[in-house]
Amino acid sequence: MDSIDKDHDLFIDDKGKYADPQRAIKYLTESIELLPGSAKGYALRGFTYSDLGQYRQAIEDYSQAIRLKPDYDFAYDGRGKAYTKVGQYQSAVEDFTELIRLKFDEAEAFYSRGRAYHYLEEYQLAIEDYDEAIRLKPDYADAYMCRGMDYFKQGNMELCYRDAQKAYELGNCTLLDLLKEADIDGD
Repeated sequence: MDSIDKDHDLFIDDKGKYADPQRAIKYLTESIELLPGSAKGYALRGFTYSDLGQYRQAIEDYSQAIRLKPDYDFAYDGRGKAYTKVGQYQSAVEDFTELIRLKFDEAEAFYSRGRAYHYLEEYQLAIEDYDEAIRLKPDYADAYMCRGMDYFKQGNMELCYRDAQKAYELGNCTLLDLLKEADIDGD
């Protein structure tokens, strides 16, 4: 067990985030200097940069983690999410596709790739990924909500409203509230 594995939990709060991200970055940078071949050090620092909204730095660190460990699912997940945040949606699709190949939290990976397809305005591909996310995790409220939004983009109000209702039943009322606010019903 290296220093990163042993000590990094000291900084984690009850939400799985670093309680003091700046201190964590300093610590992780020192750990990387001591263990420059540690993919985990780069990935954890990338995670921390993402929490701070410093997505370009996060992408650099996740990329280095992947160079060091080409099958590092955590790094692909983080980098894909960071790519999405900076509007590099095709790169995000590629990372989430690799994540699916690696079989890492497949429902989340399909959902995340669906979001990237949504931003690329590839609504049918997004819907297919949400379908798969829902198949893998039938109570995935956010996937229902996003699929409903893409049905709306395609003009399919019946399926949009159906998914909005299901998302609502599962605890995500965002789409249903938007439809009601716009005075759009499922009929």
